[in-house]
Amino acid sequence: MEILTYNSNSRISTATTTSVPRHFFKVESIGAYNPNDGISSGWALEISLDVEYAHVLAPNAGIILYVANPNATLPQIIAYIDQQDQVSVVSQSFGIPEIYVALGLLPLSMIQSMNYEYWLGEVEGITFVASSGDGGGNGYNFFLSPLGNLVLPASDPYVLAVGGTSLYYSNGSSIQTAWSGESLFGASTGGYSVIFPSPWYQDSKGFRMVPDVVADGNPYTGVPVTYYYNISELVGGTSVASPLVAGIIALAVQVHGRLGFINPLIYSLNGTKAIVPVNYGYNTPYLVNGTPNPVTGLGYINAGYFVSMVKPTEFISVAVQNTTYLDGQTVNLIVNASPSIQPSAQIYNGSSVVGQISLTYNGTFWTGSFQASGSGVEEIIVTQGTQVSEHTLPLEFKHSIFFLRWPSIRRLEIYQS
Repeated sequence: MEILTYNSNSRISTATTTSVPRHFFKVESIGAYNPNDGISSGWALEISLDVEYAHVLAPNAGIILYVANPNATLPQIIAYIDQQDQVSVVSQSFGIPEIYVALGLLPLSMIQSMNYEYWLGEVEGITFVASSGDGGGNGYNFFLSPLGNLVLPASDPYVLAVGGTSLYYSNGSSIQTAWSGESLFGASTGGYSVIFPSPWYQDSKGFRMVPDVVADGNPYTGVPVTYYYNISELVGGTSVASPLVAGIIALAVQVHGRLGFINPLIYSLNGTKAIVPVNYGYNTPYLVNGTPNPVTGLGYINAGYFVSMVKPTEFISVAVQNTTYLDGQTVNLIVNASPSIQPSAQIYNGSSVVGQISLTYNGTFWTGSFQASGSGVEEIIVTQGTQVSEHTLPLEFKHSIFFLRWPSIRRLEIYQS
């Protein structure tokens, strides 16, 4: 078994029986699939990478590898994971460029379905992590423009986006810089979404910025992966970074329990020893300039401090009656928050606050409503005292109806403490 060879190479102890790892690893299918496709498509190497490097950081965590039928849509896959509710952390090492949405090749309604399933999973306590991509600041745009260059699901505000660094060892300590370079030749993907307004944990200024955090990703400072027939290959990319961060989060889950929507918790640790800024590098056209930034985000996670400092926190829950609205339709808002303090609600479109929502307590929840206007994605931000929450809301022009299949997604790596 590859995992046993990897354990031996990495000096990870196994159970008393030499044929069985200490904690479980299982494969669960979402629809029928051909396991032989993994070798020819290259996904087998990707899977080996993700499983091994989540395992090396969190060796006491069980791992479930979900393999999906190529005809399954991403919202369907995440919905299945939500429904099973077996896991604490999900690592995703794939990307669908936002430019497909910007050009109308993918409908906004599909984005909302995806967004809803991530939100629902995090309400259950699942944390979603995704690779930001390996195309720098403009490599995923057909025209080499930064617009539409981010990839889904990393750009979704309910997903923790992980970029890449270059990792060096010098004078007895490690040093990390950005995984820098020209986009077409490989570099950590980052920039600003053309779909999602900036979430409140990024101060609601402009549009969603990616990445949130970084970890080793440069192929030249990559990692050895035990692959087919126990061959060892050196691999890099943000496909390394995502399972590394997922493994760190799994360690925190073992201490604190499920963390769910972790993005606000991580941003609250900015400026502490748990998050170390990465202050040098670029990804074309962006430069590292301040923290956070669209190259290295907040920086990399110091696992020891992070596990001790991150704490589960009660957040305001915000929901709307439907998932997609037409121009002029009434949007009913429900907020689960303390009845003792009057919350405020604002509508944000990525550029400015375009409206206020009056909330009334009905004895159980705070409720309110407003009229949807225009098209695109708007964000409802609810504040109560020092607590903040949000809900993203897609708006479509009347009679804009789309029918389009989602691109094939072949697998997800799932980590359970």
